[in-house]
Amino acid sequence: MKRVLLIVLALVLIGSVLPAQISYTLNDYGRIRLSNPAGVRQIDRVSINVGVSQDVVYHYKDIGGITPVVPAGALTATIADAESYCLFTYNTGDAAIDVTVSHHIYFWNTKNWMIIRNCITNNTASAVSGKVAFELIPQVSGAYGDETVDILSAANTIYAYKASDFTGMTYLNLAPVSFRSMAYSAYAPGGAFPDSLQWAEMCATENSTYPLNTGSDGTASFMNAGDFAIPAGDSAIYFIAVGYGSTVELLALALAEAAYTYATTFYTANQPDISSLPSNFELRQNYPNPFNPTTRITFVLAESRPVELTVYDLNGHLINTLYAGAIAAGQHTIEWNACDQSGQPVAAGVYLYRLTQGAQTLAKKMILMR
Repeated sequence: MKRVLLIVLALVLIGSVLPAQISYTLNDYGRIRLSNPAGVRQIDRVSINVGVSQDVVYHYKDIGGITPVVPAGALTATIADAESYCLFTYNTGDAAIDVTVSHHIYFWNTKNWMIIRNCITNNTASAVSGKVAFELIPQVSGAYGDETVDILSAANTIYAYKASDFTGMTYLNLAPVSFRSMAYSAYAPGGAFPDSLQWAEMCATENSTYPLNTGSDGTASFMNAGDFAIPAGDSAIYFIAVGYGSTVELLALALAEAAYTYATTFYTANQPDISSLPSNFELRQNYPNPFNPTTRITFVLAESRPVELTVYDLNGHLINTLYAGAIAAGQHTIEWNACDQSGQPVAAGVYLYRLTQGAQTLAKKMILMR
């Protein structure tokens, strides 16, 4: 009973240090905007890009038909305090790709983060393949330009900040292939959005150099999900979280709380939808979570291959390597005792655990209590 009460108390304390509440809009371009608790806009746009070649990359400016946006509170909420929904098709005049995309936003009144379920549906009679990325255009502190963009690579997170405003986004159901950022004028020269430029950034496997500040020009960033292949009539699901904090630590904590909510609520309910993950390579949520002093991490392999299971802090520093080497196919569980590589106990907080197999990487967040 004492442990249960401590877990509940810790979650209450986590909620109490996070500023509440952010607000958002979902407009008829299918783009998502975010404002801080004072109502000052921090993100001009989070949107999804779908591409099949250097000549065909669709983003929010290419939207054709769109089902009217359902504002917060108008959609019957089944999981969160308020939910919004937007369904749109890309302008397919050249018939290069025929997909429908939806955003389903889950918003909690006392949180400074939200979860977005993005679904790409193939409307054709044959398989569609290409690349997916999420685009971030900051408007930190209510103004374009002079923000710094940086990443928390171990947390799958990209963020922008000025002074005491920090905002960013993270993947929840896969690890990004790369993060890419550039000056906004390079991204949209003369107000245009060249498909070839976007495709090149979406194909990049190396991160840009961070931190990045382009001065008054502002920035445009990609969080690349890599390749997709959707059978005829099927869909691929991408979960992301968007959040805000007055420090990078509070932003990281907010997004970690979103990841915990995803893992304990959405993951169980939506396992068949996570089609972007290889079915033969699975990393499960640690249990118990939150934990003290030990937790168990389970993963599944379809074949015997070398793997590495590591733990990082939210600044990307390696804390411990729990396993490195070949391992048999099947399900495996490894225990972590909340110690670093030298055997010293680590401080309470949010940590990332990451499973790597060749070029594939999966990561999740966990909460250590003391």
